[in-house]
Amino acid sequence: MTYAIVEDELLCQNHLGKILAALRPSWQLLFTTETVAATVEQLNSVGVPDIIFLDIELSDGKSFEIFNRYPLNIPVVFTTAFDSYCLQAFRVNSVDYILKPVTTDAVLEAILKFENTTLTQEARISRNSLFNSLVQPSLRSTRILTYAKDSYSFVNSQDIAWIECEDKCVFLITKDGVRHLTTFTTLNEIEESVPHERFFRVTRSVVVAIDSITGVSKSFNYRLTVALKAGSHTCRLKVSAARRKDFLLWFGLGKV
Repeated sequence: MTYAIVEDELLCQNHLGKILAALRPSWQLLFTTETVAATVEQLNSVGVPDIIFLDIELSDGKSFEIFNRYPLNIPVVFTTAFDSYCLQAFRVNSVDYILKPVTTDAVLEAILKFENTTLTQEARISRNSLFNSLVQPSLRSTRILTYAKDSYSFVNSQDIAWIECEDKCVFLITKDGVRHLTTFTTLNEIEESVPHERFFRVTRSVVVAIDSITGVSKSFNYRLTVALKAGSHTCRLKVSAARRKDFLLWFGLGKV
């Protein structure tokens, strides 16, 4: 996988380069540039990377001008100090929009979005098969790999209050209310890695642990409302009528 960094502030350029080298050491840096003109020149001479990290305000103009000068059709991660270009950014195949100062967690989320979007189904199967061959099933059901501040760690499944998916990133909320970024990119993947007797998918984007539920009540139109608590953090989720019976059977209530 190849990438390029377009950033006119040298400190920011070096900072982003170090983050990417640490997160994806197998990736190849194709080029770094500081201007619109230099970027177009590198694209013509060196070639097009698989993904480009692009500042917006460059010394010779806005980086959107690059797309006017070169038929660039690759995923782009924008890194900028300004939030006023979001709409314009997402018109040019943007994967993510990172506001400065750039953090490792923000770059990792962007990378995971990119990888989830670009991986072919065959590659995903291969990746998952490799993971399954390396990790014993008992371990997959008791701990989940997480990432924070340039390091990996794991969370035991019994410490998870619920799991949520946001912008193709999967997070764990532990019983103390802390949010952890996982290495998973879809809720389907992590749902298969936790014990089903303890976890249930109540909505498209949330899987809950049974011992984080503080209450279940009937709601409008044959739906249920599930109350959750993790540390000082609480939330309420709706279970659809279609999932009501399965949820109650899992929860141990049966018919009501």
